[in-house]
Amino acid sequence: MSFLLGNIDIIIPLFVFIAAVLYFLFQHQKPVLIDKIIFVFWAGEIILNTMGGILEYYSVNNMLVYSLNVLFFALVFTIYFYRDLSGRRVKKFVLTCFGVFVLFFAVNILFIQPYYTFNSYAYAFGALLIVVYSLIGLRQLLNFSLEHDILKLKNFWFAAGILLYFGSCFFIFISYNYLTVVSKTDVGVLWKIHNLFLAVCCIIFLKAITCKEWIPK
Repeated sequence: MSFLLGNIDIIIPLFVFIAAVLYFLFQHQKPVLIDKIIFVFWAGEIILNTMGGILEYYSVNNMLVYSLNVLFFALVFTIYFYRDLSGRRVKKFVLTCFGVFVLFFAVNILFIQPYYTFNSYAYAFGALLIVVYSLIGLRQLLNFSLEHDILKLKNFWFAAGILLYFGSCFFIFISYNYLTVVSKTDVGVLWKIHNLFLAVCCIIFLKAITCKEWIPK
């Protein structure tokens, strides 16, 4: 059980990635933007988490991999929401927020939390950023989807997965660096809880993949 919880951040993304590929092959459907973003997210998590696990197995510091991870998911979801959200001001807001995030990431890793430690502040900032994007998207979705059953829309389940994972893990991210110093036992348990949230998020994203309705904005 401990092995499963410790590696569920690789096992579940890999499982749902394969399941989604098979779904598209058998359904003869072409993926839309949301589907492509989900595939990219899954692939990134599989690759980066596997790299982190290998380095940890050989007792090599893997914190730089996790720093790359936060940059990766912030970039991926910024690209999606910039393309998906409506309104020039909203798009400008998305780009500005990402620019501020990149600047903060650089300052943090150079002067506050170096590359060989967990980048808690950048992770928390990135998670908050994506939650804000998603809430804006959900509000626009509710305005656009008056004639649709929202539970049948890709957009809704995509937002639900984001809000569950990044919203729930915000406090894990922001406290993780501190806990690595004061209690390695507690931090191990905390990251397993994070892995569970990630696994549920991936399953919700699979639900989004299988929905055949979406609202392009």
